[in-house]
Amino acid sequence: MPATIIAHKGKIMKTYLISGMHCQQCIDKVQKALQSLPGVISLHVSIGRADIESSQNIADEQINAALLQAGAYTLKNARFDFSHIKTYIPLIAAFSSVVLWTLARGALLGWNVDEAMYDFMGAFFLVFGMLKVVSWPSFATNFHGYDPLAAKCKAYAYLYPLIELFLGVAYQFRLPLQPLYNVITIAILGCTTVGVLQALSKKQKIQCACLGGYFNIPITWFTVFENILMIAMALLFLYEAK
Repeated sequence: MPATIIAHKGKIMKTYLISGMHCQQCIDKVQKALQSLPGVISLHVSIGRADIESSQNIADEQINAALLQAGAYTLKNARFDFSHIKTYIPLIAAFSSVVLWTLARGALLGWNVDEAMYDFMGAFFLVFGMLKVVSWPSFATNFHGYDPLAAKCKAYAYLYPLIELFLGVAYQFRLPLQPLYNVITIAILGCTTVGVLQALSKKQKIQCACLGGYFNIPITWFTVFENILMIAMALLFLYEAK
């Protein structure tokens, strides 16, 4: 449904939220479809949004009909939009497996906050590290596109999955020198988070490398959440070690 409606001097400005858009090609298709509607004076289309200036009211049914002719695009309504969830199923499954492992270990061995965090961090790095190794070259190419250090050193992009696997083993099996592993975690995830934030601020549509290069998942704020969560736990461990 229109998020904003403004009438001024016989002209109507409407802002529509649109589901199903992923890339520049989607923008071009939607732009072409909406331009054909009667009364359209000007419009601006971006991912998930269209701002239309028209000389007459355009019914939502007309908008939807034009969008459907262009592809699998529809107006969003006030309810939660589930249209993109299938895109993130692999990411949800990977993160859920980490959570389930942590809960299972706690149920079997007894609940302890520090132990649960070690289990979570260990499982996180092992699961996501192995997924990166499965599609190593593709991961390196995607990671090179937004991580500041990988952008300057492609070798680091290839080394990164091994770092994650090493950290996974270190946390899961409580290897000595834990403060060192926490520092490494903060450094690598902090660097990646900076790159992700830059990409999000520029509204760049970049494939997330968190699951390697096999799954086509765009970078979202969930990537930032994951990284900050891991960084926060590493910082807490460093604080407790003082």
